[in-house]
Amino acid sequence: MQFVVSYRAGSRRLAVGLTLTTALVSGGPALAAGEFIDLGWIPGEVRSSEAYGVNGTGTIAVGTSVDAAAHSQAVRWDANGDLILLGTLGGRSSYATGVSLDGRRIVGTALNAADEYRAFLWTEGTGIRDIGTLGGSFSQGLGISADGGRVVGESANGVEARQPFLFIDGATTGVAGNIEMFALGLTPGGLTGSAQAISRNGSFATGYVWGQHDGQATIWALDGVEGGSSPVTGIGTLGGIHAEGLGISNDGRIVAGLSYDGNNDYRAFRWVDGEGMSDLGTLGGSEARAFALSADGSVVVGSAHDEDEINQAFRWTEATQMQSVSDWLAAAGVDMTDLNLTSAAGVSDTGDVVVGTMRSPEGDDLAYLARVSGEHAGVVDMAAYTSTLYQAGQIAYAGQHLSWTPMTGAHHRSLMDYPVGGNGGVCGWSMGDVARYSSGGRDGTIGLVEAGICGDFADNQVRAGLGLGTSHGRQALPLGGSAALDGRYVVGEIDYRPSDTDFILSLTGIYGAWSANFARAYANGAGVDLSSGSTDVQTALVRAKAEWRDAATLGATSFTPWGSFTLGTTHTGAFIETGGGFPAQFNAQTQTAIEGRLGVTATTALGTETTLKTTFEAVHRFDSTGGAVSGSVPGAFAFDLPATAHGQTWVRAGLDVDQKLGQNAVLSVSLHGATMGQDGDISGALGLHAGF
Repeated sequence: MQFVVSYRAGSRRLAVGLTLTTALVSGGPALAAGEFIDLGWIPGEVRSSEAYGVNGTGTIAVGTSVDAAAHSQAVRWDANGDLILLGTLGGRSSYATGVSLDGRRIVGTALNAADEYRAFLWTEGTGIRDIGTLGGSFSQGLGISADGGRVVGESANGVEARQPFLFIDGATTGVAGNIEMFALGLTPGGLTGSAQAISRNGSFATGYVWGQHDGQATIWALDGVEGGSSPVTGIGTLGGIHAEGLGISNDGRIVAGLSYDGNNDYRAFRWVDGEGMSDLGTLGGSEARAFALSADGSVVVGSAHDEDEINQAFRWTEATQMQSVSDWLAAAGVDMTDLNLTSAAGVSDTGDVVVGTMRSPEGDDLAYLARVSGEHAGVVDMAAYTSTLYQAGQIAYAGQHLSWTPMTGAHHRSLMDYPVGGNGGVCGWSMGDVARYSSGGRDGTIGLVEAGICGDFADNQVRAGLGLGTSHGRQALPLGGSAALDGRYVVGEIDYRPSDTDFILSLTGIYGAWSANFARAYANGAGVDLSSGSTDVQTALVRAKAEWRDAATLGATSFTPWGSFTLGTTHTGAFIETGGGFPAQFNAQTQTAIEGRLGVTATTALGTETTLKTTFEAVHRFDSTGGAVSGSVPGAFAFDLPATAHGQTWVRAGLDVDQKLGQNAVLSVSLHGATMGQDGDISGALGLHAGF
């Protein structure tokens, strides 16, 4: 029995990290992966964290991170890597091992104030909750059903023996003292046991039972447990002293796991009701472990030693028998040069998508997703691939920039600031504007041309104008991707200068519509794939501005303080990518932007016909996040990535030179530069305003 304790201690990370936390489910396919990279850790000197579970959409990860006191703490990360402590049950440490498909329920184990390990269920509304024991001093939560209502694991009973349990949230007929927890039976001769995994529908569990000297894999039928029935079936071993079930089909007829063979080597097995347990072989080495199977049990995945006794991810079917995931992908034309897939931890219901862990050339363990489905084949590092999905948000950002550029460039001054028109006459303008975005990882350019007509009314107290423009935006994305937008916009402005005052109040609005072509690049195997799509973008924004003309003077220079407030919204239509190994389908998204500016403009006459204006302004973006990105990779998984942090404050400075052309025309040249923010790093405009 001492051997068993040693084995369990040595395999806990393997079983928890790879088996209990990975699932791809049907009915809206969703991905979860057993390990994340670079999710961060609790701040402190000890930099250590591990992810043991991911929700069905891949947006919430759970696991453990070491705090400054060197104690493990259960944590949850969102898709941005933001870390939330789940807490403990009064003790020093805790760890989370599984998460429901919606990410709102988390199972794990924590120390209580008496230094006893207890299974916990964490929910968004109530936080961490001790789900108790079967009457003993400890319990461990190991698996959770898709809806989060059922938890399996192991617990000490009244005589401190390990016993498998099923916890049903809200049940009333459980054991004495814990009406939500049910003891699962043992096979004849069994002394201890553990429920390691639960089927996605919560109807079956698998694990193991130990007797005096040996143990075997087992199956429990769970649907009748509240009525007092939970039949247990022992399914044996491969000839050795122990076996464990680690994955089970929805109908409970097929189990995959690991077992000792007669030589005391671990081997992957697949058990089929009526046929028994079969050894799935190896990849040329001595050992193999099966961690998961497809919904119908026809595909099994896991890790096996190759001829050099190095772990390799495998995929098994009746037709192909055991083959490495790398060979499976290579046969579909994927370049697998220098990629080492060490484990396959989960498989989709259909068996054509595999997730697991790969070892990078730098020695890092990374989560990957691989598939061979129809015309799509490949393997991606999930952390890196998921980050590229955020690139779809760049379409909306580019749309914002296309409407903001004329507002902050060609129209950074009110129409009434140009000395044309008057006497109830008509005026007009034509201009061009360019902006370059290159800081903060951006690489984009915008260009526009515009023309409009205006007029003065109400004894020259009001100037109103309407213009049309065409604009183009180009955004370079990582690995050779790009976003290109082309379209038109309309701009309207009305200025009001009360009689005998130095104040100008203006309201400016822009509405634009653009067609967008999007090419997203991502690593696929050792190469780079490109998936492309097209959509439409509409943007509307309105700005209110107030300025106090020539509020102060210093020598030949007058100063005009001003402030503005802008509200804008950008809508990007849904679209479907084509090409590449992992094209995605993106849902429509809407982003709202709120911005305030405070500035001062210094005006200096350089001669009778030439004026220099120097502007300094501070800008704050009030909306704290950008738009969320959601959709799916058809045939693989769904994603719902939360909005990214977006609030910023930056400064901008510019020069305008006005050159009068005759009595009623002004040629203006402007140049602006900004620190990193939502304005172009550098922008310029050339405009002609004239009165008729």
